[in-house]
Amino acid sequence: CCCFFFFCCVCLLHKHERVAGMGKLDDIKGALDETNNTNALQLVTSFLKKNKDHQEAKALKALALLRLQRVDEADVILNELKQSSKDEGVDLQALLICYRENGRYSDIKDIYKEKYERNPDDLEIAAQYFMSLVRVNDLGSLFTVAMKMYKQDKSPMYYFWAVMGLYLEGKQLQKNGQTVPGTMKLTLAKTLIEKVLGDKAFKMTRDGLQLYVLILCALNMFQDVLSVLSKDAAKGYGDTQLFAAGRDRDELFRLCYEETDNHEEAFTLATKQISDNADNWVAYKTLMEVAAKTGNFERLEKYFAERFENAKTATPPQRGPLIACLEWRSRCADRTRSISNDVSSSFPSVEEALMLMFEKFGHKRSFFSDARPFLSLLSDPKAFISDARSFIDTKCSEEEEWRNILRSVALCFCERVCACDTDNNAKNFDSMVQLFEQSKKSGEELAPSELRYGDGYVQLAVYYALQDGSAELVERALGLVESAVALSGSNPQLRLLLIKLLLHQGDVAGACGHWDALEVKQIQFDSIGYVLFDHVIRLGEYDHAYKLFPEMRKFFLSGGADVPEYLCRAFKHGSFHKVEEFTTFLHKITHSLQSYVCVCDEFFLNLIRTKIPLSRTQSIAKYNAQLLPSLEEMSDDTHFSDNTQPNVMESFESLVDPIKDDSVLLMRQSKLQYTRLRFALFQIVNCFLNQPHKTSHSVEFLKNSIDNVVSVSKEIDGKKKNSFGVFSFGISWPRCHFVTNEEVEVLSQFLTAIESLSTLRSFIGSKTKGQAMKDEGAGLLLTIKSCVEGLGKVCLSTSDIELTHTTLELFSILSLVMGLVFGGVSSERILEGTSDDNGEDVLVPIKFNKTVKQKLKLLSEGLADVENLKTQLVSDLQKHLSEKEHDAATASLKHAYKNFRGVLKSGCFVGATQ
Repeated sequence: CCCFFFFCCVCLLHKHERVAGMGKLDDIKGALDETNNTNALQLVTSFLKKNKDHQEAKALKALALLRLQRVDEADVILNELKQSSKDEGVDLQALLICYRENGRYSDIKDIYKEKYERNPDDLEIAAQYFMSLVRVNDLGSLFTVAMKMYKQDKSPMYYFWAVMGLYLEGKQLQKNGQTVPGTMKLTLAKTLIEKVLGDKAFKMTRDGLQLYVLILCALNMFQDVLSVLSKDAAKGYGDTQLFAAGRDRDELFRLCYEETDNHEEAFTLATKQISDNADNWVAYKTLMEVAAKTGNFERLEKYFAERFENAKTATPPQRGPLIACLEWRSRCADRTRSISNDVSSSFPSVEEALMLMFEKFGHKRSFFSDARPFLSLLSDPKAFISDARSFIDTKCSEEEEWRNILRSVALCFCERVCACDTDNNAKNFDSMVQLFEQSKKSGEELAPSELRYGDGYVQLAVYYALQDGSAELVERALGLVESAVALSGSNPQLRLLLIKLLLHQGDVAGACGHWDALEVKQIQFDSIGYVLFDHVIRLGEYDHAYKLFPEMRKFFLSGGADVPEYLCRAFKHGSFHKVEEFTTFLHKITHSLQSYVCVCDEFFLNLIRTKIPLSRTQSIAKYNAQLLPSLEEMSDDTHFSDNTQPNVMESFESLVDPIKDDSVLLMRQSKLQYTRLRFALFQIVNCFLNQPHKTSHSVEFLKNSIDNVVSVSKEIDGKKKNSFGVFSFGISWPRCHFVTNEEVEVLSQFLTAIESLSTLRSFIGSKTKGQAMKDEGAGLLLTIKSCVEGLGKVCLSTSDIELTHTTLELFSILSLVMGLVFGGVSSERILEGTSDDNGEDVLVPIKFNKTVKQKLKLLSEGLADVENLKTQLVSDLQKHLSEKEHDAATASLKHAYKNFRGVLKSGCFVGATQ
């Protein structure tokens, strides 16, 4: 009885512990659901102290770390859990959530692959495995898995999944230049669809027919697409018409007519579409392309002239006919041909079309962007602007005042672009300020979220101030924009303009405040990220950058994690036409130049700003290396996606002296080469931290990156005076990433020092002896010492804030690398790089002998001298930067020098990382 009683007590105790454990896990999950991630981390850490091997708790801890942006720590736990995830009976829900939020879809695929191989007949697991393949774009296995599912279930959905897998694989092969294999895959996909089209037992769906059309288009079989559409219209594929009449169906017909040179049908369809929607711009373009191919210009010009006449009295007003006439005039001017004689009298002139557009749409904010491409066609821009002003005075006097303000703003824009304004920028500035003050009365009734009518005057005023260049006028422009933003806070143009101006003045803290208030989050961190991130670190505003980078990383991480889920939904719902769209967007966001720069810059910011242990530095570097391309990919221009959109901001470059295409290409090339340089610097640090046997490859890549940046910089420097304005290309364009002669010198010294440090290990293992050994060792040490001294002197002598940052950053990296190399030299186990039987780089111990010991003694003494020099330089720099901080003219400059002094106290210099 006693034994039985004892057994019952033990069972009850274990049950109580399990219930208590489940309760604590529920508390942790509740904290995560409520986004109280700090509390969740505390709870799960406490739980794991008593339950060290609890797999679900570890996954929950990784999830809490991920949401706290401590991604490298979460990555360590996830790697540990990866092996245990293959065991039967393990709850994978929390782990899969971690993988999804971290974008580790390849690990999700591995989990489901293991399950699928163990349970090949389980349809639910097979479907999960298929979707895991979709997420990682593993196209080779999609057909096999989906077709096996179809044979089990006979569901048309699985059949179409299999065909779509073939279609995607074929398109990918063609994109990679493998035309014949790609065409074979597409042909097989086409055959599979045609096989079931004739099977009455197989119910064809709209999704399946849409997939068939996609395949035919990829094979350029547009005549067959027309046959499919015609048969479908007669309900040839089932009880109902699968492609309903409407815009999508008409667009398919239009595409097929164009590709099959069926010009008459294309012309007829386009005119029908215009009758349904007078502003259908695609239809107008189709008509112009048909006319260009057939040479039947007169028919098109008569039709456009008729549409123009109708537009004069149409209600509501029609923009399409007016823009179409102007576009045709532009195309004729490019081909140096005139309007057909029979139509020339009735076809509107450029002046007539623009004036009618101004009368109908001058009060719309879109007027200027619509009219701008055609302003260069005006024979007398001043006469057009004068006529437009007369129209406002004579015909619009009874209209609401706000309409005339917007018309006046549009004309001021046109005047500037056509170079019809005066040469006196200060006078133009004063005129814009006066007009803006007058316009304020008409916006008093507007809500805070609405744009003020006179905001355009402020944009032009800033342009004139920057053209003038005087400090006084720029300061007045800054005050003007600040007052305008206070009234029109929802205007992103004004706020972006203010950010640019504040950065131009060096006020990064003020710019960051307005950056946070922007309401364009979907593009803020990528397409227009250059507005702030090109400057914030280089101007020494480390604190704001430290807060902004996690947000930016979260944006790219969530984008890379969310889009694969949209791909899965497209498959599940049969929206196959959306798959390629999502795939393209996924490539843009996962290969964005801005995201790569973000990863590198955030790593360096942590390195120079904080005192983190060496093990954590290694962990962060190792994790970041997974996010960045390989050296081979980094050398391939096609691997990147430059998503910069400078045209988001209004610009007012004159049509007389426009920004040339080669300048735009040069700007993009400079950004690409700058990204490679940042990557090369990161690779140097990562190799010395985690892969010391691969430093030679990284050093060579750094050398090439510096050469490329210098080459582009020379081109930019030659053009800067002619076509690069105050902000390189003008107010709306990104900062051109070119290096000055001083920065080239600093980079050269850094490269020389790194080359010498990477040579030290091979020097120890070499067979050099005697005096030759002493000379070689002394030469390496002298080079390192000279480079350290050179970097320190640049910091002590320059007043340029960006050069100070660049030099301190390189000095920090060099200091860290020196600490790692010096520590290795003084250890009892020296390693050197070699190759194994498979040609892979490996590290092997150097055998200690008399020569090695002599070399180590020589290096230890010399390195001690270098360390003493560095210590003295750091001390001198602290005093120098302290004086600079004291004498700084602005608060931003003072704060920057304070941050620079903090760099000299980071782990790179004081040894915390060692």
